[in-house]
Amino acid sequence: MSFRLYTVNAFPVYCEMGAGPKVTVEGKPKDARFGFTDIQDWGYRVDQGPDRPSTWDTDSGEKIARDIVERNPGLGLIMTASERPTEEELVAAETELKHQDRLRVIKGDRSWENNKKRDLIDEEWRRAVKRLGWTREWMDNIPDQALVPCPFCETRIGPKAKVCKTCGRWVSSEPDPQSVAAPAPGPRRVAAGI
Repeated sequence: MSFRLYTVNAFPVYCEMGAGPKVTVEGKPKDARFGFTDIQDWGYRVDQGPDRPSTWDTDSGEKIARDIVERNPGLGLIMTASERPTEEELVAAETELKHQDRLRVIKGDRSWENNKKRDLIDEEWRRAVKRLGWTREWMDNIPDQALVPCPFCETRIGPKAKVCKTCGRWVSSEPDPQSVAAPAPGPRRVAAGI
């Protein structure tokens, strides 16, 4: 089974659920009022100890969706009992997202005032500026036309980026140094003592 989680956020929300599933709540379509992602039930094995057999348990899509909303407050996520969000739920989510975005921009401004380093500006702060339609000195200094979408999460990244700053995946055409196997050891000579 699955549970439908709605969003008024134009950007995807990435959620790691501890030992549970990694979930991406897709952003709303460009001209839509809201979007949705179906959250699937997730089964897992429970180790009962060395002398007892393991058992299987399942978290429902609804429980996982509730966890996602609780772990990501103010990102425009909506859980609803009805088939689609009501006008009141949409307005409340949009209002909260806008309010939290203003707070995110304030954090970005403070960070910039303290150290003037773009790499210390959080991605959510950048997204807040874009959602609000504002500009900030600390936004990417690369012209928007020069940015390319990440092939995994669609975040706009520099054309020479090796790792996406949002989803953390390797995006370079060069091989990932963590996935390149170390060369096999060659024959070794061992001197025997007399």
